[in-house]
Amino acid sequence: MFVDIENFKSVLAIENLLIPYKRGRLASDKKSYLPKEPITPDICWEVLRSTNAPRNIENMLQCIAELPPSEQALFKEVVLATFDNREQPDKKPFNIVLLGRKLAAASGYEAELVEAQKLKEGDFLLSASYVDKSFVTFKNSFYDVDFSAYDKVIFLSPQKIEFRKNVKFPKNMEFLNSSDINFDDVIDGCDLQNVQSISFKDGAKLDLWKAQNLPSQLDFSRCAELTLSECDLSNQPNLSFKEGAKVCLDNVRNLPPQLDFSRCDKVILSDCDLYNQPNLFFKEGAKVCLEYVLNLPPQLDFSRCDNVELPYCDFRAVKELTFKNREQMKKSGAQFPDDWKGKIVFADDQQEIQKEENIKEEQTVSVKKEDTPQVIKTSPSRNRWGKFVGKIFGKGGR
Repeated sequence: MFVDIENFKSVLAIENLLIPYKRGRLASDKKSYLPKEPITPDICWEVLRSTNAPRNIENMLQCIAELPPSEQALFKEVVLATFDNREQPDKKPFNIVLLGRKLAAASGYEAELVEAQKLKEGDFLLSASYVDKSFVTFKNSFYDVDFSAYDKVIFLSPQKIEFRKNVKFPKNMEFLNSSDINFDDVIDGCDLQNVQSISFKDGAKLDLWKAQNLPSQLDFSRCAELTLSECDLSNQPNLSFKEGAKVCLDNVRNLPPQLDFSRCDKVILSDCDLYNQPNLFFKEGAKVCLEYVLNLPPQLDFSRCDNVELPYCDFRAVKELTFKNREQMKKSGAQFPDDWKGKIVFADDQQEIQKEENIKEEQTVSVKKEDTPQVIKTSPSRNRWGKFVGKIFGKGGR
């Protein structure tokens, strides 16, 4: 029987609850303790409904183990519930699993305990957490699930994780093993208003569709592939990307200013309005596709890109557009309005011009050196000796 946390309490609050059964209540003189009281099933159920902190759970089981064997049998359901869909550490410093097995063996329900401890595919486990009410799960597809009462859900499945219809999210989500997280199939989009943080495995692939109320501290810098479709980024003060990332922003609203794609290998911007972007920066060798993009910034430089596509873009505000060469411009599919007054620059041409200017400058410097007359200077010591001889032998010499 699974017992969920209904009223989360701190470790200290539960320790105070267990004091009469661990060491006895404090006597009236405030100096000594009364004899320990035998713990009851009602107290144990209160513990299970309040926490799954390892320290509290171990102390509760220890109190049961101190009872006579005949009384321990009354706690069979409590012990089974302690391990039913609950994460319990089996390593030191805690002896929770060992205590549970000893209690079960003493009362003859060890086989039932082993069954309760089996981790089934798709199970949710109440996390052994000290600070919050959280779940761990190996499940990878979610439909009609309500996590809103939980502080955190830790997703352990290494497979692709998909969120579908009618999913209510927890405050915090951690994707520890999966490299592919897909919110794209959530019908009518996903509202993340309840979510405070989402953390990803390094190199993860993330797909968000119609995401509203994204957490303000959402960090995409661990994602190797990122797709945001019809999302509202008004809560995002900035976007940071992983080195070598592939990024696709499709019909994204309220983009943060100062977008920097200088670490991305591939960039796709589709149906986006860049009214608040003073410039765009791309990585050397990047593949860039801008389609149906409005309000491109005044200065755009694609000369470092290996490939660029610019179909149906709005160039009205662009004053200077730099391509690597004429071939790159031709392949880009850029279409300029008839009244466009911007300037197109080809980086290869500029490099050739600069080379010619450098050669001319070197030739000019060489000619100046050849035309400069050589002046032979008499050493200072020779001048001083001539004056000395003149004084001795007279002006006419010897």
